[in-house]
Amino acid sequence: MSKQPEKHTAKTIYSVLKERILNWDYIPGQRFTEKTLCDEFAVSRIPVREALSMLIDNGLVLKERNVGCSVRKLSVENIDHIYEMRTALELYAVEEFAFTPASSIKISDLKLEWEQHAKFPPDGAIDPIFWGDADERFHEGLVDLLENPVFSKAMHDANSQLRFLRVKNINTFDRLKTTCDEHLLILALIEQGRRSEARDRLRENILLGRNNVQASFKEALMKAFL
Repeated sequence: MSKQPEKHTAKTIYSVLKERILNWDYIPGQRFTEKTLCDEFAVSRIPVREALSMLIDNGLVLKERNVGCSVRKLSVENIDHIYEMRTALELYAVEEFAFTPASSIKISDLKLEWEQHAKFPPDGAIDPIFWGDADERFHEGLVDLLENPVFSKAMHDANSQLRFLRVKNINTFDRLKTTCDEHLLILALIEQGRRSEARDRLRENILLGRNNVQASFKEALMKAFL
């Protein structure tokens, strides 16, 4: 008799666990074991391990040797430090990158993406995860203009630590419209060589995101511990 396929795949398990983490049904630092998840989803260890690996790759879960997996923990101080580093990296990138055929293509690609995003209808359903990922691509794209893999990795790692909070950053149409307008203005200023103005607008954009993330963090803490 052939073996029956398992009801839950790694992808479905990943989606369920990700939603729990983003909604703070799992609080920061909460641990879970492969066995517990295998029992819950009635599957073997293989899809569970694959799902946990995806969560780790997306910065939502940490794996410690001889301890297991747990939801990433952050503090307000951690958030401040990460945003200070991100701000320094992005402002440096806008000031120092060289206009080359490669960097010009990257700027054009970012501009095209956000021109498309700006057409999003006011009555459309806002998917915070989708828009959080799009916002992340924009900011990482600015650092990528330097064509420095060390800086790009540092930026990616910083965003990974904030991902489960940043997905709450764009969750209304008004916030989406503001983000589109800000990003397109920053790109236009860069294209025009007005780097000082681009840095100023970028600093304001990052500060607004930082304030939203801090507010989301405090709100989530209240939800988790009440």
